[in-house]
Amino acid sequence: MTGGRPVGKGLIRQLGLRRWLRRVNSVARAAIRSGTVISYRRKIRAMLRSNRDLLSPVDAAVEVRHANYWRPLEKRVDPSWLRFYSNVSGIADPRYVPQDIFFKAIERRLNNLEYAWVYADKNAYEQLFNPKLFAATKLRNISGTYLDENYRPIPRESFVELFHDLPEDCVIKPSIGSGGGRRIEKLSRCEDGFRDIDGAPFRFDDLNDRYRRNFVIQPVIRQHRSLAEFNPDSVNTLRVMMYRSVQDEKVVPVRAVLRTGRKSMIVDNQGRGGLACLVQPDGTLFRYATSKTGEKHTVHPDSGVPFEGFRIPGYSAVLEAATEVASAVPPLRLLSFDIAVDELSRPRIVEINTYNVEINFLQTAGGPLFGDLTDEIRDWCAEHPDHDVFSAVRIG
Repeated sequence: MTGGRPVGKGLIRQLGLRRWLRRVNSVARAAIRSGTVISYRRKIRAMLRSNRDLLSPVDAAVEVRHANYWRPLEKRVDPSWLRFYSNVSGIADPRYVPQDIFFKAIERRLNNLEYAWVYADKNAYEQLFNPKLFAATKLRNISGTYLDENYRPIPRESFVELFHDLPEDCVIKPSIGSGGGRRIEKLSRCEDGFRDIDGAPFRFDDLNDRYRRNFVIQPVIRQHRSLAEFNPDSVNTLRVMMYRSVQDEKVVPVRAVLRTGRKSMIVDNQGRGGLACLVQPDGTLFRYATSKTGEKHTVHPDSGVPFEGFRIPGYSAVLEAATEVASAVPPLRLLSFDIAVDELSRPRIVEINTYNVEINFLQTAGGPLFGDLTDEIRDWCAEHPDHDVFSAVRIG
């Protein structure tokens, strides 16, 4: 991200560095874009190394149209993502969004990444938005400072006491950078304190050793009983992508999927073995869910619960919550929410994803990610390359 230290205007003027520093930023942006393309082209091949059939060519005319369609954003369009999505879904559509193009030329232009870290910080949610929409936080650490649930700084000794006195199961997460379920710890409350997923005692020293700073401690969300039927070991969340139109500023949902974990998993991420199933506009699930490598399942492979026709409890409230928050974030037009539905059918936003958002599992059913909005988004991004505002060095 934009970690460069601002360079004083006076010094820049004296040394005549402004043009040179702009060149540094230009080169940095180009390097990041090129690296993104290379990285994601390698990713699709590695991901499907065991199932090459999903990279089989589709109709030649569709592949040509696909390349021409995305050429305003990338001169050399790799057909691998088109082939993968088409072969899994059975829908060959030239508007499928290749992951490398999404990261290189769409996300970076629709979202001002200077703000991405702010809105991705779980420690900021309850200060920026309606706290009732979010997973509750009981204790937190911000840059090494210990705080209670109301953001009041407290001594370390008080934090330790409050932590050991928490009365229920809880989860510990990094407040920034827990994508893919990384470094998330689920703790069970026992008579003698907390125990981790392996049954080992977990005390403040363990917390301090593993996290040190920038984390949240939250009670485990008691998910709706119907969602728990897929997999009771994980909180099965909805990934909802929202878009604020460049034409009329209206916030709309573009795609939603239900993510379910596998047996004994505490997270529902595909990268950790989970499944994703398209949520249709009426709130019911599609006929199959997919794994990261495109394997299709009509029923959950562990619980046997069928996907097709399952109705998401409180789905309209989920969309309302995502719309309310997305409408309050002017610098970012594209936000992806991870939302749980609690036992009373209330939405609880677990995470706001603002950058490096995974779109793979959003296009394995139902056609292209942006649907009828694809032309609008592609054309605007092609016309506004200057909206990639990343700066390796802040000129001031």
